[in-house]
Amino acid sequence: MILGVLQALAVYYEFSTKKKRVAFFSRLPGSLRVWTGRFFTYCFYSLSLTFFFSPDISTTSKILSSLTNLSEFSNNGFLAGPLLFGLLFAVLFLANEVIQTDHSGLFKRYNFYWMRYKFLRITTYYAAAIMILTQLSGGATFVYEMF
Repeated sequence: MILGVLQALAVYYEFSTKKKRVAFFSRLPGSLRVWTGRFFTYCFYSLSLTFFFSPDISTTSKILSSLTNLSEFSNNGFLAGPLLFGLLFAVLFLANEVIQTDHSGLFKRYNFYWMRYKFLRITTYYAAAIMILTQLSGGATFVYEMF
């Protein structure tokens, strides 16, 4: 429920402050403006998902408070492997977005090879599936299975 409220507040903020934000950020250079937007969007989205994946508010509170001290991740039962695995995927998705939006020539070449060579796509998909399956622990379940 809290995730829904946060998302609604984000949409409200987006529409109600658009003129002020455009005026403020128009003074920044283009690449800094884009990266600032990406950074704040990613931070908000990743923090709001904490409410989705946590079983209760106290767990969410512990997770958010432990963000200031990264050594607490190991003490609170966070597994280093899955955490690093998730961060790797986040970096790969961000790199793909950067290539697509900021380097169109490189993206066209990348997309040409991606669409032309089916073996490349199949290998990538199987590698991703194997990496995901190796990160599952015995108690892990599909997230929507809880509902």
